[in-house]
Amino acid sequence: MAKNTSLYFRIVEGRSLPAKDVSGTSDPYCIVKVDNEVVARTATVWKNLNPFWGEEYTLHLPMGFHSLSFLVMDEDTIGHDDVIGKITLSKEAIGSQVKGLDSWMNLTRVDPDEEVQGEIHLSLELLKDTKKSSLRCQVIEARDLAPRDISGTSDPFGRVIFNNHSAETS
Repeated sequence: MAKNTSLYFRIVEGRSLPAKDVSGTSDPYCIVKVDNEVVARTATVWKNLNPFWGEEYTLHLPMGFHSLSFLVMDEDTIGHDDVIGKITLSKEAIGSQVKGLDSWMNLTRVDPDEEVQGEIHLSLELLKDTKKSSLRCQVIEARDLAPRDISGTSDPFGRVIFNNHSAETS
């Protein structure tokens, strides 16, 4: 791909989505991520398992991006939104579609324990001495972390492991 790439895409519709609400329906919307950064969001289609969005976007992709993901979510008025599923396209897969792509694609499950959620800002410096190596690490901040408590919040901490030594933040 060229250094500065624009990608035109449409999020057309979904079909046969699973019901995530007690009413037997879902309130689906789609978010678009470049790597792990949200860059677009469709409107919510209320109480519908076959939503039609029909939304068009032109996205400027950064040179070093790795993947483009489409996450279908169920909007909840109480608590956090549920993930229905996702589609991830690698940079190579997008680049190999010379004539573009226009097809139905199956959603894959998202395991919240394995899926990358949020990010942290670290500062790392490897210090070498003639006899030993040490690591200076500062955990500066975290953002967009997934809620893990029933209250919809989290109590995050960081753990650094280096040379069989471990340290944790508060």
